Amino acid sequence: MAGLGMVADLQVSSNCFGGTLFARWKPLLGAKVYEVQICVDSLEEARWRTIKPSPGSKMEIDRLTPGMKVWVRVRGVAKDRIGSWSQPACKIVP
Repeated sequence: MAGLGMVADLQVSSNCFGGTLFARWKPLLGAKVYEVQICVDSLEEARWRTIKPSPGSKMEIDRLTPGMKVWVRVRGVAKDRIGSWSQPACKIVP
C-alpha cells in the first residue's frame, strides 16, 4: 500500500506569547492525524523529538525556551500508512 505523501507548506510563526510557536501546514489527503517533531541544536536525526499529535493542520507548540532556534517537521499518519516528513521549518522562539 502506498504512503500518504509529504506534508507541504509548513509554516512556523510566533506572536507575543514568549516560549510559544505556531505551526500550520496544508492538509494531507487521507491523513487522520499528524505527527509533529521538533529539533534544537542541530538537524541530526537522533535529535528530533516527537511532541503531541495534531488532529488538524495546525498546532501550538509551547513550553519552549525563548531565544532558542527550533526546527519543526510534520508527517501525516493514517491507520495503516505513514507519510514522508515535511521539509523542516525554522524559527527563533520569542
